[in-house]
Amino acid sequence: MGRSERAQNRRERPGPWWLARGLEELPAGLDWLSSEEQRHLARLEVEKRRRDWLLGRWTAKSALRARSSWVGVDTDPADLTVRQAADGAPEALLRGRHLPLALSISHRSGWGLCALVPEAMLVGCDLEVVEARSPAFLEDYFTTEEQAALRAASVVERDRFATLFWATKESALKALRVGLRADTRRIRVALPGEPGAKEDWCRLAVQDTQSDLRFGGWSKMLAELAVVLVTSPPSGEPVELAGEP
Repeated sequence: MGRSERAQNRRERPGPWWLARGLEELPAGLDWLSSEEQRHLARLEVEKRRRDWLLGRWTAKSALRARSSWVGVDTDPADLTVRQAADGAPEALLRGRHLPLALSISHRSGWGLCALVPEAMLVGCDLEVVEARSPAFLEDYFTTEEQAALRAASVVERDRFATLFWATKESALKALRVGLRADTRRIRVALPGEPGAKEDWCRLAVQDTQSDLRFGGWSKMLAELAVVLVTSPPSGEPVELAGEP
């Protein structure tokens, strides 16, 4: 990152806090779940859904506990509840009290991801496997400008860029609390310049054309997965949390 970019980051509000957790870090027992979460888990019958749900909740609770200014020091994970609000978006409670934050959760291929921001902001995150997507998929879900950008990309980078575009659309729709019920083409994504190394954060320009709301987007690679975080208002580079193992 150059000097001008670092200066710009200092002028922006702090970036979203984020944490990723692997499936191997999931506790063996269930005593870290709140009573409400245990009741929800009991209703999940498919083992993969149960595992993914648990990984997402463990990652979110690990992230929340790492932000002690919000939840207090040494908070028992069972005192935290991460549940779905009426619109399907996640919300966090401490002993039944809503926490003053917004969060987003994603899980894919044995990884969980959580992003946190103050409640005055919007946030969304997504994890996606980099893979080829058919022309029909691109036509159905991407704008004509995005399709043109993918055609102009090198063969080596095309699948990665398509995955980043898709993950960014999902993240923005999560932040808007509408999810994939909405048309993904309402979210316009652009790479403003050449992306950096895969392990570094890269900026994305994101706009909801329906409301004209603009997001700040960030992407990087985690193992074989594309990681995307978006916030509105736009924020600085994401800050990784040092959660407990």
